[in-house]
Amino acid sequence: MKIVHLSSVHQTFDTRIFHRQCKSLVKNGYDVDLIIQHKKNELIDGINIIALPVVTNKLERLYKVIPKLVQNLKRYLTPTLFHIHDPELIPIGIWLKRKGHIVIYDVHEDVPQTILKKEWLPKLVRKPLAWAFLKLELFMDNQASAIIPVTTRIASRFKNAKLVIVQNFPSVKELVVNVNTEITRKRTFVYVGDIQKERGITELVKVAGLLDGNVSFILAGRLSESYKLELELLNGWNNTTFVGMLDRPSVAKLLSEAGVGLVTFLPHPNHFYAQPNKLFEYMSTGLPIIVSKFPLWEQIINQIGSGLLVDPQNIKQIANAILQILNNSQLALDMGNNGKAAIKETYNWETESDKLLALYKALLK
Repeated sequence: MKIVHLSSVHQTFDTRIFHRQCKSLVKNGYDVDLIIQHKKNELIDGINIIALPVVTNKLERLYKVIPKLVQNLKRYLTPTLFHIHDPELIPIGIWLKRKGHIVIYDVHEDVPQTILKKEWLPKLVRKPLAWAFLKLELFMDNQASAIIPVTTRIASRFKNAKLVIVQNFPSVKELVVNVNTEITRKRTFVYVGDIQKERGITELVKVAGLLDGNVSFILAGRLSESYKLELELLNGWNNTTFVGMLDRPSVAKLLSEAGVGLVTFLPHPNHFYAQPNKLFEYMSTGLPIIVSKFPLWEQIINQIGSGLLVDPQNIKQIANAILQILNNSQLALDMGNNGKAAIKETYNWETESDKLLALYKALLK
């Protein structure tokens, strides 16, 4: 049976969708299509990419991307397994299920909580919209062949009989470079991922201003032009190197050379129980980390011993934590080694992919 992953929101080479799930399926002999925003139809790493228009705003998704996605679904005349990744595709998922297909809903985040913090939405509509999405997801819970939440916290509101938590951990070998060479780490702190205000990036650029001449900041990921203009006005931007979107080998090289990795999301409800992909990717490369002092993150970091906890809104505290690690090579080495060991033993994609593959096998029977 053909396997089709659907996303109207994510980028082509999304870590969870493309590099982990689709690649794992191809590796295990599945025939995989990925319908996603991309420049053209092509075969990459055994994954058949069916291109949707590449757009820059949410409104364009409604009248350019989703209609094209629905049009592409007409090619699947025989029963197919569809794996959908976006809440805005739930109605399409329900329609596909009622046409006799197998449908998996992959829950990447706590959507209702996320909506409550969307600054671009008028405050008056946030609560009603969050309630509506909660009801929509619960309806999908009853309709879907299976639900795949990314964390235990998100899983708690679903009751699907075939619910499998597949966490977003890195592969043990995915970002490892120079395994036979002693790595010399630079006096830099890094952030890799979507660059958004609620993820504490404004504060990190301000930290770069405090550390100017001593430690530099490298910022990698997707950054909107409007937010970039805002960041450029900050004092720390002159000590910040923005490198844009990086492919996986470039991410591996950056993390292997950096001095410390930052995950200092601001205290929003949706962040308290999140498990950011980058937190575990940093650890997989032996990079000491500094993270927001949220209860779940504090539990993980204290158990592993891989970094320091800070108030994400206190730039002096963040700056001092960076210097504490960079000025103590033995502490940095111990934290890095502890992180790598934890990824190898527990927090790895190899374990998670086994759960995903077992679910596919059960559904396809």
